[in-house]
Amino acid sequence: MNDEIQTMDELEANAMASGQTFTEQADVAKQGDWNVETLTIADCGPLYEKLKPRLAGGDTVVLDISHCEEIDTAGLQFLAAIQNDPEVSLRIRWSKPSELVAMRASRLGLTSWIEAGAVEV
Repeated sequence: MNDEIQTMDELEANAMASGQTFTEQADVAKQGDWNVETLTIADCGPLYEKLKPRLAGGDTVVLDISHCEEIDTAGLQFLAAIQNDPEVSLRIRWSKPSELVAMRASRLGLTSWIEAGAVEV
């Protein structure tokens, strides 16, 4: 899991590609986008600890799981727990899941939970 900090050039390119204005894209980035490449039992605790102060500060966080290369049942449970918690479910969202995440969610019957938390990024 890596924290992703976008440069101004990247923000502008992303805004143009998504049809958003640069200001709208910058606002989303300020909210806190995190690129999540792995979400395993080893990643859940540290990710939760990073999220706590952001949530306490009233921030909204978008987890980019579109390129997640590894997820286990603990990672899927982590996403489902976020979606099930009314205090954080609207403040922590994630991108459309990678094919691997979608496949593993489907195997465990968690597809509806994962899709419910997804937003366009």
